[in-house]
Amino acid sequence: MNMFKDRKDAGQKLAKALTAYKGEEPLVLAIPRGGVVVGHQVAGHLKSDFSIIVVRKLPFPDNPEAEFGAIAEDGSTYFVNRALDILPSDTIEQIIEEQKLEINRRIDVLRKGRPLPAIKNRTVILVDDGIAVGSTMVLSHCEIPCGIYDDRMRLDMMAEHITTIETAMKQIHELSEENNKNHNQLVRWIVNKENHADYLSDIVTQYFMKQRIKPKDNSEGQAYQDYIQKLTLLHKLMVCSMKCKQTTDLSNVTKLREHLDQFRSAYLGAGSSTSGHSHEPEQKH
Repeated sequence: MNMFKDRKDAGQKLAKALTAYKGEEPLVLAIPRGGVVVGHQVAGHLKSDFSIIVVRKLPFPDNPEAEFGAIAEDGSTYFVNRALDILPSDTIEQIIEEQKLEINRRIDVLRKGRPLPAIKNRTVILVDDGIAVGSTMVLSHCEIPCGIYDDRMRLDMMAEHITTIETAMKQIHELSEENNKNHNQLVRWIVNKENHADYLSDIVTQYFMKQRIKPKDNSEGQAYQDYIQKLTLLHKLMVCSMKCKQTTDLSNVTKLREHLDQFRSAYLGAGSSTSGHSHEPEQKH
């Protein structure tokens, strides 16, 4: 069963979740194409300024639906792991130049050539309609807690990354056993596996360790013991994630799930499978 009927429905639900930002005069920036429909609903509900930020994925030459990175309006680039080792440098440069032209064309069409609104000292809500590899969102987003995704959703995202890693490993095993190996597909699944291992590690470090787990002094008794337990489990998740990048050993996936379940229980407490645990925005951007 789909979570949303369509992008308009998704935007309306997201808008309600962001009601706390009403009155702050936020700026909603949408990533075309799908993010525009979602973002328009958010901006309308919040009665906020709305604009479009143009970011383009860098597609593989033989498979345009797959991406090895992204490029932003200012020319800055982001590459997924090992992308620079997979493709020749002249091919990458050609693709970058093609996407620069497309970015300029879209700015002319979608923003009538106007620059982005000023964002300094403003609450900025960045909207897309989904994240596949995530390159475009990485370039559009900054490392500041926005409060849009709660703790439970982050944990669910980690579980989804683990499932994707498992799927990739199984595909790599299957493709490796074929007599006429499809090296393009092999590379895609290897890159996919490594990317999702990194995404999982990013949630561990950028979200839980940097924003959510608060340091405790060893004089605080049980609170300190709980703190050490959570740090230990997060470290185990990072180590297993690293091993998933390095190998296709499915036992590491099993360990990832075990550590995630243990961390979920330690972090959310008893009955974590049914009870929620969300947080208010600590800072906004």
